[in-house]
Amino acid sequence: MSQTHEDVVKEENIANVMIKNRVDGLIVVVTKSTVDMAFFEKFKTVGIPVMCIVREPQNHSFNCVSIDNEEGAFKATDFLIKKGHRRIAHIMGPDVDTFHSSAYGDINKHLKKT
Repeated sequence: MSQTHEDVVKEENIANVMIKNRVDGLIVVVTKSTVDMAFFEKFKTVGIPVMCIVREPQNHSFNCVSIDNEEGAFKATDFLIKKGHRRIAHIMGPDVDTFHSSAYGDINKHLKKT
C-alpha cells in the first residue's frame, strides 16, 4: 500500500516499485492529474492485473469500479431523515474534487425535496 499525495511523479515511481516487488495485482486510485496511463500498461505486459477505483482515468483500457454519488448521497440522507434527523451536516474534501462537490450537490438536492 502506498500514498502518492496526488503527485503524478510519485505515482509512477511507486508503480515501478510495485512491478519490481512482483505484486500479484494492483488496485489504483489515479491522481487527479493523471492523464497518461502508459506506465500502468507495464503491469499488463508482465501479467499483473490493474483495477482502477474511485477515479476513472480518461482514454484507458483498464477495469474500473466507481460509485453512483447521487444514489449514495440520496441513501445516506434518506436514512438520516427517516431516523428523524433534520439538521444534517456534510463534511467534504476540496471543492476542486468532483467526487466531493457532486456528493455535496446531491445531498442538498435531496434535503430540498424534504
